[in-house]
Amino acid sequence: MKKTLKDLWYGNISPNEERYIDETVRKKLIAQYFAYDEKLKTILSQEERDMVEKREDVLSQISSYHESEAFVSGFRLGAKMMLEVLEND
Repeated sequence: MKKTLKDLWYGNISPNEERYIDETVRKKLIAQYFAYDEKLKTILSQEERDMVEKREDVLSQISSYHESEAFVSGFRLGAKMMLEVLEND
């Protein structure tokens, strides 16, 4: 990944501060996550909980990787479209 895109992705460049996340949906999903988390704490041993936590950490890393790759891909597509717009016919 190129430096400028990395800086943009990691928040070192902030073109705007607008949020596009529906807070109602986000809060509902977080509540569901913690409800399942509390239930698992009551039925799993500590060793099993540790394993679930490690699995979630790996899943988070996978998700972050895919999100950053999708971001770069979308940004490149946008840049290609802008280059086409600027081309003289």
